[in-house]
Amino acid sequence: MSVAMPAALAKARSLLDYAERRGEGIEGYSVVLDDQEALDLLAWWRTQYAVPAFERDARKALKARDPWPVLSAFKLMGLPIARRSSLQ
Repeated sequence: MSVAMPAALAKARSLLDYAERRGEGIEGYSVVLDDQEALDLLAWWRTQYAVPAFERDARKALKARDPWPVLSAFKLMGLPIARRSSLQ
C-alpha cells in the first residue's frame, strides 16, 4: 500500500520551526488536525510501522473513520495531536 506523506507532517515541522525561530520550546504547542488530516496521518503511519497491535488498531480506526482513539496515544515530532473540532 502506497500512501502519500500526510499534511500533518508539514504542519508539525512548520510549528517546530516557528517555536525554534521564537527561541521557545515546544511545551504548550499542539499539532491541530481536522478529521481528514488525522485519517491521512494514521493511514501513512500504518504503512510505516509493522507492529501487529498497532496495525490492528489502525485498521479498525480507519474502517470506522475515527482515528482519534489511536492518535490520542501518540505525539507527532514530540507535539501532542489535537482534534480541530475539540478546540472550537
